[in-house]
Amino acid sequence: MIALFTYLAGFIGMMLIFNLVFFEMSRAKALNVKNFAWFATLNKPYNYTRTGSMIFICVLSYLLTSHGDVSGLEWIVYLILFVACGVIADAMTQFIIQKYAQIRCRKMIRLATSLDETLSSMAFEFEDDDVIEIVPNSMQKEAMVALHNLREENQTRALLIAATGTGKTYLSIFDVNQMKPKKVLYVAHRDMILDKAEKSFKNILPNIKTGFLKG
Repeated sequence: MIALFTYLAGFIGMMLIFNLVFFEMSRAKALNVKNFAWFATLNKPYNYTRTGSMIFICVLSYLLTSHGDVSGLEWIVYLILFVACGVIADAMTQFIIQKYAQIRCRKMIRLATSLDETLSSMAFEFEDDDVIEIVPNSMQKEAMVALHNLREENQTRALLIAATGTGKTYLSIFDVNQMKPKKVLYVAHRDMILDKAEKSFKNILPNIKTGFLKG
């Protein structure tokens, strides 16, 4: 029994060290690329979801390390205790790491939450035949976070490359609504694109004044 709990104590320590190292590596990577979405996930309520995988690991470990009769009552009791303690230990480790992460990254979590709330609040409705709600999609949210980061670094230029139909026009509208500049120049190589863009802008920002300069 003493050996069992010694093994579990070592397991908890090993898991804490492993998870701490992995967390710090992930944090450094997220900071490097300004991945605010990663920091936002740290603020979620604690939810342990690895019960099944930990039962499998504990049973396998016990079978590989146990000796003697594998069918006796004492062996079965020890197995149940080992599995239960292993799952509890892993749940405690995950809880400790999550609390550590929330303290360690509290500033970035606040910033990520604020950005997410700002982007999520950008919901617009306009009437055509039906009432349609327009909100930023995942690509647009990611791009707007990137634009925010560039402005925080006092950068004045950015280049967005995205496939046709992914929402570049509405992304520009969301950004204009967020920044509220005095004037905006929207450039396109065809009149049809400009006409469609003007309609999209007025769907979201009905009070803006628009004009065309054609060559």
